[in-house]
Amino acid sequence: MEFEFLPDIYDMVQLLIVTFFGWILVMRLAHFLQVERNICQLIYVWHFFFGVLFYLYTLNFVSDATSYYQSSYYMDEYKIQLGTNLVYIFYNLLISSLSLSYLAISLLMSILGSLGLLFLYATLREVSKYDNLSKKMILLIVLLPSLSFWSAGIGKDVLIFLFINMLLWASSKPKKRVLIMIISLVLIFLIRPHIAAPFFLLLLLTLYVNNNFKARIKNSISVILLLFTSAIVLFGLNSIGLSFDSIGSYIDSRAYYTALGSNSSFNLKDSNFFLIFINFVYFPILADQISIKHIPLILEGGIMFIISIIIILRGNFSIGYYSIYFLSIVIIFLVLVTALSLTLSNYGLLFRQKIMILPLLFYILFSIPRKGMEKF
Repeated sequence: MEFEFLPDIYDMVQLLIVTFFGWILVMRLAHFLQVERNICQLIYVWHFFFGVLFYLYTLNFVSDATSYYQSSYYMDEYKIQLGTNLVYIFYNLLISSLSLSYLAISLLMSILGSLGLLFLYATLREVSKYDNLSKKMILLIVLLPSLSFWSAGIGKDVLIFLFINMLLWASSKPKKRVLIMIISLVLIFLIRPHIAAPFFLLLLLTLYVNNNFKARIKNSISVILLLFTSAIVLFGLNSIGLSFDSIGSYIDSRAYYTALGSNSSFNLKDSNFFLIFINFVYFPILADQISIKHIPLILEGGIMFIISIIIILRGNFSIGYYSIYFLSIVIIFLVLVTALSLTLSNYGLLFRQKIMILPLLFYILFSIPRKGMEKF
């Protein structure tokens, strides 16, 4: 069987069906999350535009999205294996059972990305107490072009983006949403087991700081989570042939291989942590590599940086205002930033995987209590 990436009449019919289905799905989720109708419509249309843009981008440039589709399309047998292989199976089921074209699956993934943005919007609204200035900043955040662009195509990134935002939304009210927390964690584990480990520890801390759970339930689930987290760490090390004694050499080799075949490589591991953080999160384009095409990225980083400064200036940083749960999210975020900045040396990979940790940053920032607010 052969397939074409470019659309035909049948693909356009699928496009209309997927667009209508996406609209219904997004509106239902917005009602469930109690997101304003006009905000929901704006997010859907905005993200759909970037879905089309990403589709056109993959037709003209080398992209993992086309590789994922091809590998899934030509699967002969299912081999159950965590990570990429499970993602191939997922896309193969969409292709074989629904006969979806490359265009249709691309835009279906874009719809899932818009669901992720809705969860992110709802989460930030809940934790920020939602004053007028926060409302404007949250809207700016969810409309950041890079979030929509890199969460709009076939691959792992859109799925991880959706599940992490589901997890953050559920963790803001863990007793009511513990089932969604567990489902999100399991799905993250199936796609990227090494990313799931710190979030399992987050769930463990959630159980301890939540007084509504009985001690026996806390202890039982905690033991299971600790064993599961340990297994994830060992699995991750074993799957890449890594021992604890060889972590340093792995970091160097990983950075080297991610830079191969790219004319947009960088090296942050020799910088101090402050510069690593600023470069990785806000301004990933190094000063000696800036060109006209990087201006949108610099402007977006500037918007994020200004919002961060405003929140910090308004914030109350008395240690008594912060829960163990909040501080654990900060630690997870810093660990992920450090790990990714040391093992990625390619801008394409950096921009794609950064959307995995930006929701954590926004959650942390908007959770900072303002001066004069009661502690949470």
